[in-house]
This record gives sequence, C-alpha cells and structure tokens, in this order.
Amino acid sequence: MASKISDIVNFSPGNVVYEEFTIDGNQEWKAQIDNLTEDLLQVAYPDDVLLDVGWYPAHNRKGQFQVRVIRDFQWDEPIFYAEVASLDVLRAVLEATRRTAAEAGLVAA
Repeated sequence: MASKISDIVNFSPGNVVYEEFTIDGNQEWKAQIDNLTEDLLQVAYPDDVLLDVGWYPAHNRKGQFQVRVIRDFQWDEPIFYAEVASLDVLRAVLEATRRTAAEAGLVAA
C-alpha cells in the first residue's frame, strides 16, 4: 500500500502545498524509481519559509533525496540543506527539518 510522507511525518505548523511523494511499503523503495522526481514535497511555513524535498537526479537509481529549508525564495542560500540516500534517514531528517522550518519563522531574517 502506497503512503504519502505527510502520513508519516507531521509537518505542523506547516501547510503541505505540494506532495507527489508516495512509496509502496510492500516494495523495495528504489525499485519505485518512477516516483522519484525533483518535485516531491513542499511545505509552507510562516514568514515565507519553505521546506522542499526532491530526488536528484530524477528517476536515477544512483540519485538521492535533497532536503532544503529556504526563506524568501532564496534557493541559493538555504538555511538547511541535506542529501540523503536512505528512506529511513529521510524520515529522521524531515523530523529535524520540520523543527528548523517552524523555528525559522520565529527568528528575524
């Protein structure tokens, strides 16, 4: 059965604005390469903070997840950045990233 990452990770107080990330837990996740694209998940937080997840390069078994937290659409200057190849590690990184994104709105730019 396929699950969305938002079913596993609570992104509160963020608002999931885009989610195309589904993984079937009954299959090896790298075998689901067609689901791994550059645009997997975006979560909006207050004060123009955005959590973004993508797979780079798209549809490539040797790729990896890239997780960014950005403010004010400054894609070249993320306030958090990680590259992750494991789905289990991705979940842990997203939990930490959610806290970073939520707290970023509390800190003056």
